[in-house]
Amino acid sequence: MKKILLSVGILAVVGAIVVGATGAFYGDTETSTGNTFTAGSIELKVDSESYYNGMVCTEDGWQPSNNEEFGEVVGFPIQGTNCDGTWEETDLEGGVHTFFNFLDLKPGDHGENTISLHVYDNDAWGQFVIDGIIDRDNSCTDPEDAEDAENGNCSNPNGDGEIDDYLLFTGWLDQGRTPGFQNVDADGNLIDRDDNSENGIQLVDSLEGNNIYDSEYEGVPFWYEENIGNLTHELSDVLSAAYDYYCLDYENVSADGHNDYGLCQGLAFDGRMVGSTTYYFGLAWDFPLESGNDAQTDEYTADMTFKVEQFRNNPNPF
Repeated sequence: MKKILLSVGILAVVGAIVVGATGAFYGDTETSTGNTFTAGSIELKVDSESYYNGMVCTEDGWQPSNNEEFGEVVGFPIQGTNCDGTWEETDLEGGVHTFFNFLDLKPGDHGENTISLHVYDNDAWGQFVIDGIIDRDNSCTDPEDAEDAENGNCSNPNGDGEIDDYLLFTGWLDQGRTPGFQNVDADGNLIDRDDNSENGIQLVDSLEGNNIYDSEYEGVPFWYEENIGNLTHELSDVLSAAYDYYCLDYENVSADGHNDYGLCQGLAFDGRMVGSTTYYFGLAWDFPLESGNDAQTDEYTADMTFKVEQFRNNPNPF
């Protein structure tokens, strides 16, 4: 009987252990939802405002600019005639957006385009390319033949023209009196900023993007009365030089060009284009009287291309 009772006791203990082992497990679960990778974007928009012999290109055609800085109106182009060098910011369309489209050039003519570049929304490297050049005589008038004889005869129609030997271009960063690009609105109000001055400098800048080379404030042009052929121009060279010249001596100026649309906005030590900044570049041209008959009927055509590439993770662009 004692042996039987002991066996029953052992079974009871085993049974208790079995019951305990089949109870609920402790646990916990943590879930992170909505994990997403979204690619950013780089979007370049370009706009332009064109001047020619004291006239400005508008939606109503050529109109007097009423600004003596652009020279006296000489009667050409004729007021109200069509023009195509001015447009609001957009994607450039080949054959539609031409900065320069002048088909009756005369010695003494001159003009200017202010070209604005807008990169949305990230920082980017910028590059300007001129290529696709066509340079030809077209036809040989008697006066051109007589003048060309000294430098090689005119060749009709596809000989090497001379107009490109005389056209002179001057280019500058049209930032106005305040270093960088404060990007005021149409009423002269600063974007996203309450204070109107910084480091003792007024930030509302009426000279920014005004189509005029203001030599007192805008430094040395990156081109000055130069003939231009095929070229590749890194915009970082222009922008980093401006940073070095204008921004190093000021306090509270970020080296990456992100300065809340204040002093030195858009000017970075490495010459990147700062996202959501409007950059103004002036490009003036002159066809001097000294060209004489040498370039009669000649044609000079070129493609102008602006390129941007991402800045981040891209130390060797293009």
